[in-house]
Amino acid sequence: MSECVFCQIIRKELPASVVYEDEQVVAFLSNRPVNEGHTLVVPKKHYENIYEISEDEAAYLFKVAKRVAHGVKDAMAAEGIRIVQNNGWAAGQVIFR
Repeated sequence: MSECVFCQIIRKELPASVVYEDEQVVAFLSNRPVNEGHTLVVPKKHYENIYEISEDEAAYLFKVAKRVAHGVKDAMAAEGIRIVQNNGWAAGQVIFR
């Protein structure tokens, strides 16, 4: 877990452009953006994938993702927003918390 990039960002051991943070969740700009405004919304508790997180925590995470999506849309004057959740190599997951 100590080598998890997301955990290091959460512990402030690695720099990140944080756009939202509360007790459970942090949202920050990607350092390898697919497009302008590419923002990651992650739980502060360590999970490797969606299968490990409780339904209540996942619901809260998505609630925050919706808020962040509004912010990205407004800040980037985006005509659309894509929300993606990758689980496993086959689905394109590259960080295994």
